[in-house]
Amino acid sequence: SADCERQAFLRSFAKTIVLALILTIPLWVTGANEPTFAFVAVSRWPILIVMLMVSLSALYRYGPSRPTAKWRWVSSGAVASTIIWVAGSLLFSYYTSQFTRLNPLLGSLGAFTLFFLWSYLTVLTVLLGARVNAEMERQAETDPTPDGSRLRPS
Repeated sequence: SADCERQAFLRSFAKTIVLALILTIPLWVTGANEPTFAFVAVSRWPILIVMLMVSLSALYRYGPSRPTAKWRWVSSGAVASTIIWVAGSLLFSYYTSQFTRLNPLLGSLGAFTLFFLWSYLTVLTVLLGARVNAEMERQAETDPTPDGSRLRPS
């Protein structure tokens, strides 16, 4: 059962990698026309967001040194982390567009500072998702369901 689940995960992960490569191939190399450019421009972001959720779920499931968790315990943290990361990146993008006024003061160091700040915020969202998963698992282990059984065996 665990081997079957691991193989299914590896197949879906390989498909995700192939899809990512397809999305990142420049369209002008393939000779695509204008409607294809428009379609890829619109569909690229939802696909990348789903790929981020799958990657975070895999990280949350296989990353910690503990018995393997079930997918339902890691997916909510991945969804929360992805939503916060996307919203934070949009807000940070707006902030950096307003940052050009400070460019004469900071020069090229401003770009490094902004990149490191964005990286820090990204790591915080990933850790927040892991914390959401840990709290959900802890709550499921300690609180019984209304019928008296536990959600997860000890």
